[in-house]
Amino acid sequence: MTFSQEVLNRLHALSATIAEHDGTLLSALSAISFPKPPKAKYFTDPCFSEFEAALILQTNRENPRDAITWYDIEWNPYTITPFTPGTADFEEWDGIADGLKPQLKVDHETPTLIAIANHLGTGYVVVAEDPNPEDPDVYVIDHDLWLGEIDYDMKFSEFLDRFATEEEFQDEVADYFRTIKDEPPLETYIQEYVKTNPHLHDAVAVFKELNWHTAKIEDAPTLPLGTTEQQERALRGLETGDWEAYADIPGFGHTRIPATDVDEEMLGLFAIRLGVTPKRAAEVISDRYGEQVAAIVEKRGADFATEFINHSSTRFPYIAVRLVLTMGLTPPTSETYIETWASMLKNTSLHPDFLRILVTKFQPSFEQHWNIAKNTPAASLVIPNAVAGGLLDRDEAIDCAFRSLAESTRPSDRKKWVIVIADDLKLSAPELHKYLDTITKVAATHETVVIDKLVLDLLPILSAEELSALVPHALQAKAAKTRKAVVACLASRPELKESLAPVIADIPSAQQLFDAWERSRK
Repeated sequence: MTFSQEVLNRLHALSATIAEHDGTLLSALSAISFPKPPKAKYFTDPCFSEFEAALILQTNRENPRDAITWYDIEWNPYTITPFTPGTADFEEWDGIADGLKPQLKVDHETPTLIAIANHLGTGYVVVAEDPNPEDPDVYVIDHDLWLGEIDYDMKFSEFLDRFATEEEFQDEVADYFRTIKDEPPLETYIQEYVKTNPHLHDAVAVFKELNWHTAKIEDAPTLPLGTTEQQERALRGLETGDWEAYADIPGFGHTRIPATDVDEEMLGLFAIRLGVTPKRAAEVISDRYGEQVAAIVEKRGADFATEFINHSSTRFPYIAVRLVLTMGLTPPTSETYIETWASMLKNTSLHPDFLRILVTKFQPSFEQHWNIAKNTPAASLVIPNAVAGGLLDRDEAIDCAFRSLAESTRPSDRKKWVIVIADDLKLSAPELHKYLDTITKVAATHETVVIDKLVLDLLPILSAEELSALVPHALQAKAAKTRKAVVACLASRPELKESLAPVIADIPSAQQLFDAWERSRK
């Protein structure tokens, strides 16, 4: 199989190469490669509405191709087999992709899809069995409806025409600068609104000299910092000052005004490695790249990390937890921090080797954290895995759960603790009996979950005196199904009528119990 001349001409214009292939459509598509990620046409459109995009293009006017990445087309052909029984894709997409098959312009029982590219939340797909492989149909599918619905289709040659050749790329850049030639440079707004360090641009120049601006974020902990002179220049420009501001700008509306054209996340990591203070470090990073932030902060030592956490644990709790667990630091007492720690401990159960993770990662500092968490709502997240992993004594967990249940004022909180007690800790009726006073108090809310999960198991083992305090609440459960279950549980004990009748006579559902007792006597 050979692509049509129109397709070949367009690929040639785009500087693409085609390696040898076996003649199948999949092989031919996989053989196509581009020297650099192809750009979609109209890549300058965002520059008329987004300040940051405009700044990047204007700052990199002499060499814009590498700087402009927002319209890159990701070319990476791979197969998907949602219609072929026995494949992993079939299992994953069965029932979801059913509506897709009738929309394909092929007559094949089990068509194989080839996802060829992605661009701005949209996937582009061809069918391996396309009857016209020389210029196959390309189906456009929104990622939010992936394999569920086709938006529209076009020929492969039309799809390639969406890519900009080098000449088209340069023409579009030139058109953009002709359009804005009478407008003030964006630097004017940066100077007006952003309170930058006067040496910031020199620091960014060093950042670029060391190729940090093109490096991968995962390499940030080990990238070079340059000579002593470069480090001093960079640190001088990064240790103070703002890197952004917000203002109303003509043509852009209320917008973020970045002071530089580089990735500020990466610039922040660069600043920490250079030696900014812990407080400054907390100002110039986010939790988007928490793993890299934690790795770099850890290299600065325990004192730096502790102070960094003091300034950042509320804004970046995941980073703080990671540092505390890794470095053996004293945990902060903030609610945000302890909730995050508790959530992370809870989520270990999603990992197949979660018991090992509990022991190696959470056990060393568990007692310190638990002493903070046990008096907060976060305790409900901790108890199930902590007991299962042997980090927390079950009896202590039960005491904590009932204490928290008694103190809860919101139905949602009570439900949470009831689930911990009944489902996670799986208390037996005799164990529940030890906390009868608390259960009776909470049953007064008549909440269904309390009666279903705590009271029903208790009813068969309680004395008449104990039942006289609890049954009135149980018979007023908010769910009819639960009230019927209470009646069924007590129906075989007509001897209770004498002691219970005075306290339940005015409760509507009590009549069902009286009737059940009468039937049992016959």
